[in-house]
Amino acid sequence: MDELDALQASLNGALDALRDELSAQNLPPLSSTATEQHPLDDPAYLGSPRIFEARRLALGCIGQLRNLLQVPYEKVVEQSFAVYDTACMNIAVSTGMIDVLAESPALSVVELAKRLDLHPIKVATVLRYLATQGWLIEHEYNKTAFQLSHNTSLSLFDHLKAHPAEFEQWSKSVRSLGAASQKALINDYPWASLDSKTFVDCGGGHGYLSMLLSQELKNSKFIIQDLPEVVRMTKKNVEREYLDQQKEGRLIVEPHDFFQPQPRKADVYMFRYILHNWSNDDCVTILKKSASAAPPEAKFLIIEYIPHRSGFDPSHAPRSTLDDFRGLQDYRPLEPPAFIPLNYGVNAKMHSALGVHMMGVFNAAERYMASVFHLPLSYEFESLITLSHSQEEWEEIIEAAGMHIEGVRALRANVSVIECVMKPVHVNGNGRVNGMNGTNGTNGYH
Repeated sequence: MDELDALQASLNGALDALRDELSAQNLPPLSSTATEQHPLDDPAYLGSPRIFEARRLALGCIGQLRNLLQVPYEKVVEQSFAVYDTACMNIAVSTGMIDVLAESPALSVVELAKRLDLHPIKVATVLRYLATQGWLIEHEYNKTAFQLSHNTSLSLFDHLKAHPAEFEQWSKSVRSLGAASQKALINDYPWASLDSKTFVDCGGGHGYLSMLLSQELKNSKFIIQDLPEVVRMTKKNVEREYLDQQKEGRLIVEPHDFFQPQPRKADVYMFRYILHNWSNDDCVTILKKSASAAPPEAKFLIIEYIPHRSGFDPSHAPRSTLDDFRGLQDYRPLEPPAFIPLNYGVNAKMHSALGVHMMGVFNAAERYMASVFHLPLSYEFESLITLSHSQEEWEEIIEAAGMHIEGVRALRANVSVIECVMKPVHVNGNGRVNGMNGTNGTNGYH
């Protein structure tokens, strides 16, 4: 028997025994949505030897299954951010969040933040991280935690400019984050439909996305842009690994600050792991500046993690199962079945931790997208982590930048591709322009 079969058999046996003992001892069913403490969780309760061992065996199997199934890179990142486990729990307790929620368990983030005089986005980021671990069901900013801890007024990027060794290490960590989803991004997105186009890789870092795409799209041209201190390394990468594409004029590396007007007219503008580093207003500025030279039909591809809510519906029946995925070539995401969180719970811990990290370093946050929350939810605590449409959502930022969303592509990774185009510019009867710089553009989904 191989390891997976053995663990499955042991877990099934443990759960069967646990179910039998609960029935034999007239104990209530286990439920993560119960509002009363279960007898098994009472330190004063001593269960039967069989229930004790069944519980221990089930947890042991779950731990071993996670070790067996989790991508090593994600495990490393989770361990690196383990400090946030205690930090977020301490924040939730010391600020009084837990006390308030104990009195009003269905309280929204906005109301909770108002009662405690806290910023709602920061409250949501902390609670979202705790929710991925089962503790809960489900910014104008001041100085960041990074600036306070380093006693500096410099942003992270300005600090890194002054510390080359730290900058090099930071660049490598960012590259590893991109590499973790690169295979899925190249294979699951329909890049072939964009061949013979000119791409601008905004904040393209070391250029690996454009370099890989230049191998797939033989008739396309890629312009990798980043700050001067970054493109020095990017040019070396291109010359070392993709010299032919450079000689053909299909790979160009140039310095550019995306807070300045975009000098390049192109068909596609890519932003991979860029906008999550910045506040809402900064994101709008980046997108507007990048669109300043774009033709009306240009596409803007935002490649980011889009978090799902952490709640679940105990009665939800998904429209498809794993059996429907047999032989499937084109990827589509599987809806989680009953009792599985929309974000798949602990599977979202790595990116939830990154969200906490970005809040401390940039005063930024992972952003929700209302349109991906399509599953019915009935559990009352779900409102705890649900943000209003006016808070930190991709739709609001993209709308404010004069664009609308054409679609969202899920990948076999923790990131998705948000496809955007500029709103059409119309001149109304008063001679005023609506659309890119106006207020009456549409936000359509197709």
